[in-house]
Amino acid sequence: VQVRHVPCSFNQYAKCVGGVGLRVPSVGDFTFLTTKRVILDGVAIELFPYTRGGLSIKAHREYVDIVLHDNSVHITWDWATSISISVPDQYANHLVGHCGNFNGIAGDDLLIQ
Repeated sequence: VQVRHVPCSFNQYAKCVGGVGLRVPSVGDFTFLTTKRVILDGVAIELFPYTRGGLSIKAHREYVDIVLHDNSVHITWDWATSISISVPDQYANHLVGHCGNFNGIAGDDLLIQ
C-alpha cells in the first residue's frame, strides 16, 4: 500500500493525499483516487463489487473496502486521509512502512532504518 501525494490547492508548498496505490501480484496495480475512482493498470473500474484473483473491492460513498486472500488482509480507506490496514499474525516481523513493522514494539514503528 502506498499513499500518493499531489500539490494542495490551498498551498503550493504543501502536499495532499491524491490517492492510494496497491500492487497485487497476479492481479495488477490499483490506484484509488480521492475523486472516488478506482483504476486498475490504467483502466477505470466502473462496476462494484469487483472481484479478481483473491481480491475483492467494494466502493461505497464514504469509503472503499479492499479484501485480499480470503479475508486475511483488509484495507479500508475513507477516500481522503484515513486508512486502516488489518493483517493476520503470519505477517508479524515481515512488514515495513508508515503502518509500522508489526513486531509488537510500538516504539520502533516510525523509526527510519
